[in-house]
Amino acid sequence: MADNTSSDNLHKFLESDDPAMIGMGLSMAKGSADSSEETLGRILGLYMFHDDKDIRSLSKSVFMKLASPDVKKVVKKYWQAEYRTQPWIWKTGWMGKMVLDLRSEETTAIFILVKALQINDEETKSSILEIIGNSMYDSFSSQECTDPNSEDYGKISFRKTGLKRNFSIISTTAIVAAMIKLIKSFSTKRVYYSRQKQANISQISAVTTIEILGDLGDTRAVETLIVSLNNTLIVQESTRALRIIGDERAIEPIIQIMEYTINQRKESSYHSGWSRTGPARWRDLNEFAKALGKMGNLESIKTLVKGFDIESSRSALSETEKMSVMEAISKILERAKFDSKERENIIKFLTSEDASLRAMGNSLLKGMLNESNME
Repeated sequence: MADNTSSDNLHKFLESDDPAMIGMGLSMAKGSADSSEETLGRILGLYMFHDDKDIRSLSKSVFMKLASPDVKKVVKKYWQAEYRTQPWIWKTGWMGKMVLDLRSEETTAIFILVKALQINDEETKSSILEIIGNSMYDSFSSQECTDPNSEDYGKISFRKTGLKRNFSIISTTAIVAAMIKLIKSFSTKRVYYSRQKQANISQISAVTTIEILGDLGDTRAVETLIVSLNNTLIVQESTRALRIIGDERAIEPIIQIMEYTINQRKESSYHSGWSRTGPARWRDLNEFAKALGKMGNLESIKTLVKGFDIESSRSALSETEKMSVMEAISKILERAKFDSKERENIIKFLTSEDASLRAMGNSLLKGMLNESNME
């Protein structure tokens, strides 16, 4: 077995975009007889999905030399060269079965799936992402709410069953890198939606990608998710993922987007559901409040309470939003060592429907912040 340094170098070659570098990596793998799960997975991904025919041919040769008879049997059962560009292998569950069979042979298919994500077909990407989700759970599926009368209209929710599986560090790194690349690609697109269809396959893929990143909890995704807060199509999901990861770098960006959202609701007089021109679910404050409740400090409370100053009845906080904000404030105060009675009184003032009482609450908050800064 190659040592860690040699393996790291080998993997860098195999992950290169330069065919010459990949060729060197394949020669290294063949010479070192490194049949580790991570190396073999990368080689199999190249064999199945690389664009260069010569790379695919060389990868196949190395794979056949290094793989165990049982693993080769699984690949031969499911794979033909012409399948590479055929969407049906993903849409019918064919590749999902191959992934399960490889797992039964204690071989990861993550590197195959990550490599396949380069396919330029949104439906295929969506299917691959669901298989990655199913690699983490016993069952993982997404569903879009299509009821125009529902508050969740256009929202994509996930159903997960079974325990979340822990990937190796190398597998996690590969998934995170691929997911970050997908999100960056989506974030640069301008996508328009009709009222009849609020989310297309591309958006579902983006939301699924963010869900996976959040579940992995890897801090390498934080900066990309922070940038995604500026995309109204995925801001809610990005906020949720950042909350799950729990990195404090996200606090200030979430505060900024929450304040922007509150100002938009003040100016537009639209409620948090749907505007006349398309989806406005991004105006919902629940996820922002939950995130600040988990990560925020006393300064965050100043932003949380601003929603209560929205005067228009159409834009006013929903009961759910009010509850989320109050719970967030309570959690922040609890972390700041305020007892339950103090928390109750402060929240009562800050969230009162009476503007004068809210003003008193803000004065109390200002005093608390001054005391906190002096300590």
